[in-house]
Amino acid sequence: GNVMPVGAMPEGTIVCNLEEKMGDRGRLARASGNFATVIGHNPDAKRTRVKLPSGAKKVLPSSNRGMVG
Repeated sequence: GNVMPVGAMPEGTIVCNLEEKMGDRGRLARASGNFATVIGHNPDAKRTRVKLPSGAKKVLPSSNRGMVG
């Protein structure tokens, strides 16, 4: 897959292996068949909102990386 910052992904992008904290090498949405969806961005605060496989919504720093594909 292609690893890039979640802040650079368009809204609605399906991602996996998301970093919860910067540099933790991907902690979220790692199990087989699981994925997270980018919901929106706040460029002023440099935060991105994602929907996790559990249905919970989480706000992460936009510089955290995730894998597309």
